[in-house]
Amino acid sequence: MNFKTILALLIVIIAFYQIAIFIYYLLKAIYKHFLVKELNLAKRYGTGSYVIITGPSSGQGKHFAYEFAKRGFNLILIGSERTKTVTADLQEQYKNIKIITIVKNFCNAAEPDFFLEIEEAINSVNGNISILVNNVGHRTAWDPYHEMPSELITNTIVVGTIVQSQLTRICLPHFLKRNKEKNCVINITSQCIFPTFGLGQILDNHITVPYLSVYEGANAFGFYQANSVWEEYKKYDNIEFLNIMPGAVVTENTKNLSNTIFNIEADKFVKNIMRLLGNFTGNSYAHWGHALSVPLVNLAPFIKNMILKDVGLNISNNYMNTPCKKY
Repeated sequence: MNFKTILALLIVIIAFYQIAIFIYYLLKAIYKHFLVKELNLAKRYGTGSYVIITGPSSGQGKHFAYEFAKRGFNLILIGSERTKTVTADLQEQYKNIKIITIVKNFCNAAEPDFFLEIEEAINSVNGNISILVNNVGHRTAWDPYHEMPSELITNTIVVGTIVQSQLTRICLPHFLKRNKEKNCVINITSQCIFPTFGLGQILDNHITVPYLSVYEGANAFGFYQANSVWEEYKKYDNIEFLNIMPGAVVTENTKNLSNTIFNIEADKFVKNIMRLLGNFTGNSYAHWGHALSVPLVNLAPFIKNMILKDVGLNISNNYMNTPCKKY
């Protein structure tokens, strides 16, 4: 067998390997995102238990509030002043549930006693909390970075790191006491890394979006913090972790992402997460498109940085020309 024949054979083997991995991820995504059925969540996590949701005044947080209310869960909603409007509407639609509303500016989460009111609310329901949704984040983007207002940097770091860390710490002891019922921590972070194989291994497996450095950094913290806690507490059968790694999710605050490849509307995205609850633990994509991006990047690694730069520019241009959201 001559050198050319060996080289041709090697190329064919690599090609089939790439295709095989692509098919594996495709089938896995089809099963997870199209075939899995939602469990009876009230039965699994406890009828009458409370779900804590951060950032429920808009976006994914708001959709989480409605989805859990629809399934009969009581709610502890923590967010901006606009959360009161969401609470009023929920109480009108779902008269059989109880809602505790706590108005907080998450940019102040580093202040002493910031979480005291939240702890008191949990104690007022005898610790009967079953699910924590760490949803809130402080999306910021700037071009160029050196002109970014320092206050935005501070707020993004505080909201994106302290809130998730502290609320997880606060809720875990209550989950441990409910040892006969299931409990879950849902962390909404971002696509920080992706598995690499074959041609994809010529690239770093980290996902870095230019112009979103501080927001991306906060999300990376959330991703690794969530994974570390999951590894530590997976020994407890009654505590589940669902670390969601979204790509482009379109909300009323991120309409500019509607032109991004594999985007998904927030209501559909949250419904997908509801189906994953109890069926999967650990890191997961809640949209087939976000999952499919992994093998696609591995098949054509040259598209990665091009797409990410385009997304970063799009977000930064929109952010710098839009009034800041109140957190």
